[in-house]
Amino acid sequence: MQDDAPGGTASTPVDGADATARDEPRIAVWHRDDLRVADNLALTRARRDGRPCPVFVFDPAFYDSDMACDARIRFVHESVASLRERYRTLGSDLALRHGDARSVLADLPVDRLYFNASVTSRYGERRDRAVLSWETATAFGDDAIVRSDDPREGWSRQAEAYFGRDQHPTPRSLPPTPLDSTTTPEGVADRHDVTDDKRPRPTGGIGPAWDRLRTFTRDIRDYPGGISNPAEAERRTSRLSPYLTIGTLTPRQATQHVRAHAPNCTGTDMFVERLFWNRHYTQKLADWPGATETAINPVFRGLWRGRHDPEFVDAWKRGETGFPLIDADPAINYEQWQLQSALTGDHPVRIYDPYKAVRENDPDGRYIRSYVPELAALPDEHLDRPERTPEAVQQECGVEIGVDYPEPVVDFATRRDETRRVYDRLHDRALSEFE
Repeated sequence: MQDDAPGGTASTPVDGADATARDEPRIAVWHRDDLRVADNLALTRARRDGRPCPVFVFDPAFYDSDMACDARIRFVHESVASLRERYRTLGSDLALRHGDARSVLADLPVDRLYFNASVTSRYGERRDRAVLSWETATAFGDDAIVRSDDPREGWSRQAEAYFGRDQHPTPRSLPPTPLDSTTTPEGVADRHDVTDDKRPRPTGGIGPAWDRLRTFTRDIRDYPGGISNPAEAERRTSRLSPYLTIGTLTPRQATQHVRAHAPNCTGTDMFVERLFWNRHYTQKLADWPGATETAINPVFRGLWRGRHDPEFVDAWKRGETGFPLIDADPAINYEQWQLQSALTGDHPVRIYDPYKAVRENDPDGRYIRSYVPELAALPDEHLDRPERTPEAVQQECGVEIGVDYPEPVVDFATRRDETRRVYDRLHDRALSEFE
């Protein structure tokens, strides 16, 4: 069952002392990408309707999918540990289980299952659809996402209403949970051979999320002008994306905090607008989860299938493409991937020059040296095209291209020209799909 009612009307604590009666229904609160107790509609409703029994399932599918690096997994584990500590301060606990989520949840000794609706695809979408088919399961939606046959009807108005509504109340206390834990984040990490040697990386958890938000709010005047330049972006942008993704912080919490505590300036307006666009692109994924693996425009589906090379994909994942700026920063959302890859058919074909991007956006190499330390000793003038560094300079710097850092996996100019020819040939057909 899907419940999209907004729920709570105030962001003040509520008392949980009267929810301890033994005859109250046990309600499992299944956490996924909502690793918080504040502004959490599923927890609020479980507290109202019975005894909340919080649970998090470490699903092997997540670890076996090759979709998340070990640094991201550690971030999730830290966030789970933080949530568990928060529950313990309220008098409850977060039960930690390992296994197929559907099987684990089905075996819980509870009367109902509540969880916050999420926007996902592939395995996650199939899993959620299966769980929602249970009579005892209810998903709550209060995230500015419309889940209907016509999601765009009045979307902006309801999104603005979401950001303006009061947050769901934070429990002052909770009754003890009857669910116990059968694993720990450390045990899961050992089981799945999670090793995290990536530095620097953010620390997961509710506290670090709010620390980051407060720091950014204080410095928000620096936000403008720090988005395109990667080195400046590291210093000026919020760096809240991982916390918003895993739900230690909600877009509404971030928006309301900034509006309440940030100065009235361009940076504040820009950031609030970015959070609105966060919901906009999440809505697009909710409208069509296939965007994670299929071209939006049917004309382009399977376009490059014959040229797919798993070794190139692995090189990109490892940060070893031979294009320094790409190796330093591969992050972007699915819809933007499609747009920038010209797979929509209704925008001009953009082919960014990776060499020019280095010269314009990281001329002193500060960003590349930070995230591609193999090139740290290389002079600035060779960072855009390390493969052209004279051998004498390589020897002097102690950086051997092809050994310490790879040659480019493709010839950029050749692929650029070929790609333009293909898109020019298909342009009219692709555009007709939108008429």
